[in-house]
Amino acid sequence: PETIRRAVSLLEEANVLTVNPGAGIVILSTQAAEEYMKKHQTISSLHSVQDNLLDMIAQQRTISLKIEENIQSIMNSADRFSYFNPLTPFEIDIENDCVHVNQTIGELNFWHQTSATIIAIKRDGKMIVSPGPYAILTAGDKLLIIGDKDAYQQSKKLLYG
Repeated sequence: PETIRRAVSLLEEANVLTVNPGAGIVILSTQAAEEYMKKHQTISSLHSVQDNLLDMIAQQRTISLKIEENIQSIMNSADRFSYFNPLTPFEIDIENDCVHVNQTIGELNFWHQTSATIIAIKRDGKMIVSPGPYAILTAGDKLLIIGDKDAYQQSKKLLYG
């Protein structure tokens, strides 16, 4: 009964019908009823779109979490591999803020400072393999070094403070 009273009240507010106590309900306008239905179908349709979007966002979050888990798994595997194979090279970008731009490898005393070995320098699309102590570090270079993780960290610390 309460649901019926509420529905009748809503239709009365929309000028679709009127209630005559003791006499019944009189339909005032079929056009108003059609407009009421169209309005609520649009609202219902919008709610449906909203529900679909919320479902898709939830799916996206689930997928993002799975992607993060897979990336973490790859990184863990890579870390384990680097402990087994110290000959896997690390890359270090030499940027303008490197404190040793335009200095030679010899001036840096690189190996003694880091215990890492520079196996190559990538410069302007070319590879300088086994650069000697007179090779100058320039902005834009990529150093390829080998050594353990600590050697990599020491190299970054030497180059960037």
